[in-house]
Amino acid sequence: MNKRIKLIHNRIEELKGKLESSFLDLSNAHAERFLECLDCRKKSKARTCTGIDYRYWDNNTGSPCGGFYTHDYYAWECPKCGNYKNNEIESDEFWEMKNAFKDNRTEDE
Repeated sequence: MNKRIKLIHNRIEELKGKLESSFLDLSNAHAERFLECLDCRKKSKARTCTGIDYRYWDNNTGSPCGGFYTHDYYAWECPKCGNYKNNEIESDEFWEMKNAFKDNRTEDE
């Protein structure tokens, strides 16, 4: 391997480290963020909430094997009142915050 290629590989590894560090900083910032429950109006830090991937069973798939679970929406569960049905968040935001939540679960209807 020549020097130029080795130099580029070293730069890539250096940037990967910076990127991982930035993702960790972003996750920590989301964990300290306050989320307001739409039912009880209490504010809770994201690190005390549970992230939920809400799905439902779809029988009408046309598949000979039957139905399957289909994604419906993403939400977070309020640690104070337990509500999650009204606390929806966008898909991109959910996946960005996924590691900031106390834990994550899939809720099936």
